[in-house]
Amino acid sequence: MVNLIQKEDGKFYEENSENLFSGKANYNLENGCNYDGEFLYGEIEGKGTLVWPNGDKYEGQLLSGQMEGTGKLLWINGDKYEGHFSEDTITGIGKKTWANGDIYEGEFKNGIAHGKGIYFWNDGEKYEGEMKFGLFHGKGIKTWINGDKYVGEFKSGNLHGKGTYYFNNGEKYQGKFKDGQIYKK
Repeated sequence: MVNLIQKEDGKFYEENSENLFSGKANYNLENGCNYDGEFLYGEIEGKGTLVWPNGDKYEGQLLSGQMEGTGKLLWINGDKYEGHFSEDTITGIGKKTWANGDIYEGEFKNGIAHGKGIYFWNDGEKYEGEMKFGLFHGKGIKTWINGDKYVGEFKSGNLHGKGTYYFNNGEKYQGKFKDGQIYKK
């Protein structure tokens, strides 16, 4: 087992050496995290596992000590995310599964659903379309467990704009919606 020290420059060295460490090692970081994985020229870089003091865990690629590339983040509450990270943040394409069984697959930005994706509720409801800051926003399709379905525009999580609402009894309404309600002017 290699013994490492982290010097004032923030880099990792083999104990009793001036050589920057490259290889695999396990190290308890100053922030309380434990890192088990690859180092390159004194930096946490490559594949590894980070475990926070509260038990949250990241497995995947790291660059300069940050989550970067593909990986898996597991929270102690049972939530999990698998996909792309950039500069220590969930950003890019991925899949988040909540402990309650809800799932979102699609684009993320700064840790929030943002872009195109599909949200599945644990009760069978589904939304497929555009997201903005974690809310349905833009064009999308929402399907309810009772068989109702809406195809159209959304704004801030609500049916809003032009769309068609298909009722489970075969009827439909085509027109405008505002703040989640049929809008007749």
